[in-house]
Amino acid sequence: MAGFHIGRHLEPAAIGPVFRRAGRLHAPDFLDAASAAELHGALTSSTDWSRSLLLGDKPFVVTPEKWDAMPADKRAEVEAGMLAQARAGFHYAFQTWPVSDEVEAGRRTGHPAEAFYDFLNSPVFLDWIRATTGDDRAAYCDAQCTRYRPGDYLNGHTDEAEGKNRLFAYVMNLTPGWRVDWGGLL
Repeated sequence: MAGFHIGRHLEPAAIGPVFRRAGRLHAPDFLDAASAAELHGALTSSTDWSRSLLLGDKPFVVTPEKWDAMPADKRAEVEAGMLAQARAGFHYAFQTWPVSDEVEAGRRTGHPAEAFYDFLNSPVFLDWIRATTGDDRAAYCDAQCTRYRPGDYLNGHTDEAEGKNRLFAYVMNLTPGWRVDWGGLL
């Protein structure tokens, strides 16, 4: 992967006031098309995905092998409980690859998402975040890759997480040809 660059059209002086006024920002074409396509291709072809889900108030990450090894009746019982919880409040079930956790544990694989994590934690990107948000506290960017397959979901939530000291949230959508009626809006 050649490297990542913030689009010139996303200059903090131009978009910072929008963020500070609205509390959010839509930044189309943040990555150039070639970088986005390469990252998307790597995520669809060479990623060890796990299933991330909430059972009661406890998050679980389950490998596909363990999920598939669960007896069908038990899996159906768990899924019914998950859907009941999702109807009543916060819940999620989707595929994940926790890039930050893996990199910080020293388990690098050479996957392009690791290079993107490095870019997100580079002085160039962190300076851009500080200039765009007007908040000098930004010092680290957490990253996980998520994939939503039929039946996966994440309902309304905040990204607050105890001990993570999060200031802002972001989503980098790499799905080509995304349709609004598919959901996933911030």
